[in-house]
Amino acid sequence: KMHAFFWHGSSFWKDGDAAKELEEGVWESASYVQPKLQTLNQCKDVAKGWATSKLKCRKELESKEYWDNLGERLESVAEEN
Repeated sequence: KMHAFFWHGSSFWKDGDAAKELEEGVWESASYVQPKLQTLNQCKDVAKGWATSKLKCRKELESKEYWDNLGERLESVAEEN
């Protein structure tokens, strides 16, 4: 229900001041996709991140051929793009 309140066309958007305040303040500072919140060279940390996180997925992914090198492969693609 909370997300639906903010959908375009909802009653929230009829209050232009409230909509502007939300867009200028909350979304910009709370969204992890904001360019200002992304670190330079963050794509160089993908392999290290996978090394520390992969154990959470061990049961589901350990049998896959990419288990050992997924982090390195993802990092190389991230660096290319």
